[in-house]
Formats: sequence, C-alpha cells, structure tokens
Amino acid sequence: MEQPPTRVAVVGADASFRPRVRRVVEDAGATLVDPTAADALVAIGTEAVGEAVRARVSPAGSSAAGDARPTVVPVVDDEGAPGSTVLPAVEGLLAAETRRVEHPVLSVVGASGTARAALDVAVVTDEPAQIARYGVERPSGRHVSVRADGVVVATPLGSRGYAAAVGGPQIDADTGLAVVPVAPFSTQKPVWVVDGGVHVGLERGDGAVALVVDGERRSAVEPGETVAVTVTDHVTVAVPTRPGDAAHADRKGSNNP
Repeated sequence: MEQPPTRVAVVGADASFRPRVRRVVEDAGATLVDPTAADALVAIGTEAVGEAVRARVSPAGSSAAGDARPTVVPVVDDEGAPGSTVLPAVEGLLAAETRRVEHPVLSVVGASGTARAALDVAVVTDEPAQIARYGVERPSGRHVSVRADGVVVATPLGSRGYAAAVGGPQIDADTGLAVVPVAPFSTQKPVWVVDGGVHVGLERGDGAVALVVDGERRSAVEPGETVAVTVTDHVTVAVPTRPGDAAHADRKGSNNP
C-alpha cells in the first residue's frame, strides 16, 4: 500500500463544493493546496479528467517517469450528486486505498489534423436521427459497415461516459477500447472491445457529421474520410478502490436511456 499524499488539489469542482472537500482533506491530516503545489490532483468531471490525463504525456510523446507533477486521481462524476463519488474518492486516496493503473492516451488522425484523447472519440451526426453509414476496421483487419447516428471509441475511463450513455460496456483498465455505434439502425447492436486501435470511416451520409474528441467538436467529417484512432501512449493514474461510476451528459441530446 502506497503512502497517502499530504498536499491535495482538486480541479473541476464547483466552488461551492470545495469546503466539503477541504474538510475531508484536513480531517485526514493533509492540506488542500493549489494544483501547482500538489502531490495529488483529484480531477472531477470529464473535462478536468481529460485535461489532467493529457497533460501527463510529455512533448516527446511518452509519459515522463519520475517527474514532479502530481499523481492524477480521475473521477468521472455525476453532476447531480458529486458527493456520492468525489468524497469517497478523496477519502480513499488519503487512506492509501488506491491502485496505480496504466491508462491509454489515444492519437486521433483525420483529414483535418491530429489530436489526443484521454476519454473518447466520436464520429457522429450533428443532428439527432440523421443516420449515416460508417465503416469500422478493427485491428484484425476485419471491416464492418453499420448504419447509425455515429460511432464512439472509448478508453476505459471514457467507457463510463458517452459510450455508456449510448449502451456500451464499462471496461476496466488494460482491457482495450470500447467501440460502440450510436443509435444503430438494426435490431442487433454490434459492440466491440478492441486492443490497439480502430479506423472509423464515413462511407455515406446526407447530413453533417462531426469529429468529437473528449467532448470537443474538432472538425467536419466528409463522406469517404477515415479517422484513425490508435493507442500511442499510456499514463499512470491512481484509481481509488471504491470509485463511483457515472455517465457523461449525452452530446447529442437524444441518446440517453
């Protein structure tokens, strides 16, 4: 069991929630500090988690070992009840009830440029119920075509978010990537867990289709274009042994169960 941190910072939390976090931290004998002075960074919510994980990849393209940056504790939290997941995560961290896991960071390459993703990548129609045809090529080389609103590729952390909201599996670290069609036009929903990466192509579509990386719309995707999503880096994050699971808000406003 690792030694608990003594200087904890929290990012992504609403200011009104910080006094509750401060009490938990101080009750454990630690100090709530600014992120620049912390040895553990609790990142709350998808935006903060994505930024914190991506920041741990060095400019050279690999995780820097032995650096002075704080350990990241990711919490993909339910905005409606933050105390149900955030406070147990902080308590577990300070009680040294954590385990270190290697989390993948994705390289996203499309016609409009490149990006990194810590949570998920979606090729999805801009409007609800605008079905297009997508091609999914898995590492085995097998190509599958699906008619759907889109396709989302999620890391283990991201699998608890948008991918879960549209019916995908929630997967553990080191188990691969979840590939989930969004509202497929089929009675049987194909879902895959792949190792290494996947290519998602827009084979045919009448409406606008967008590339969305960690919740941010990056560019339009044109028919015939393919987006390559591959695992190119890993970063070490600390996961409490009592984490809470929650889903992102639906990015299209139409697919939450």
